[in-house]
Amino acid sequence: MIEGKNVILRTFKEEDLEKVFEKRERVLGRGDYYPMDFLSLFKAKKGFQENGNWDPENAGVLLITNKDKEYLGVIAFFKENSQQLGFDIGFMVFDSERRGKGIMTEACKILCAYLFELNPIPRLQATVEVGNIASGRVLEKCGFKKDGVMRKATFNHGEYRDLELYSLLREECSSLKDVL
Repeated sequence: MIEGKNVILRTFKEEDLEKVFEKRERVLGRGDYYPMDFLSLFKAKKGFQENGNWDPENAGVLLITNKDKEYLGVIAFFKENSQQLGFDIGFMVFDSERRGKGIMTEACKILCAYLFELNPIPRLQATVEVGNIASGRVLEKCGFKKDGVMRKATFNHGEYRDLELYSLLREECSSLKDVL
């Protein structure tokens, strides 16, 4: 568990799965940019049984809570391809009324600093649909820089959409001690 000023990042417990699954599955609450796909609860439980959704060399998902232990969202890291030297990151605040309050910026700063302290990697990256100003702003507040646009790189809400690629280099990231 990593405790920040306002958020806590922690690995999943088995009792978290159904509650988080219920929050993630509200398709209309995801907004215009989060993918519309469904995740099978069976598959989520199977993944949890295999490694607790945590494999620090390849991928992991952390639950974001506040000090009152309310579920705020999730933040993840993963390798998009085998040649990648760092990780991709992705995130979601569950409830729309909690968005825009700095939750994800703090969580993202913590995760990025943690990943650089844990792994000998040169960079982290994230993709954001063009037009998703809020997620782009989170990344920029965390020090990410826009590398470019990947045209028609995803299919969401019935159409092909462009993705902006952001990256954060090790030397651009604050230390974990500084973000806590």
